[in-house]
Amino acid sequence: MDDEVTKEEERRPGLPSPTNLFALEVCFLSIIAVVVVAAFFEAFSYKLVSSRTPFVIMAPLLLLIALHARRLWVIRHRHQWVEVVAAALRGRSPMVRKIAGLVAWFVLLLGFIQVAGHYAAIAFFMFMLMWYVAKERLGISLLLAAVMTLAIFVLFEEVFNIELYRGMIYRYFAGYRVF
Repeated sequence: MDDEVTKEEERRPGLPSPTNLFALEVCFLSIIAVVVVAAFFEAFSYKLVSSRTPFVIMAPLLLLIALHARRLWVIRHRHQWVEVVAAALRGRSPMVRKIAGLVAWFVLLLGFIQVAGHYAAIAFFMFMLMWYVAKERLGISLLLAAVMTLAIFVLFEEVFNIELYRGMIYRYFAGYRVF
């Protein structure tokens, strides 16, 4: 397999191999299919008026996913994509590790939004990505996180008149009993 990948890369320098692209396509389609099927079944719990839009969007999307899955199934023998996915799951792919790290940061952001609200989470997330991940200087990281959070606050609260979620801590001190 390594000889085939090397020959493919020699023909297309700097571009991912067709086997890697095929493996990525299979993984992406699988994730999208799971999300759309889950959302489709969740739409059954909505009232009829509210469920029309999701059904109108997701019914053709499910058809397109099925057609694309069939296309991938027909050409699956051309690529050793199972080995590529297995190697990525074992941690042998640096790009997959980077993407997994970024996904972990987004999950952390989501949890922080629930607890502390959008503004505190955005400020923390931007600061940590600039200072800890990108290794920027502390002053620049603090300044940019504060300025961008202020800009987002002004844009949403004043310009768009949209109140972003304040978080469970704010709601608790505002008198709501969320705990």
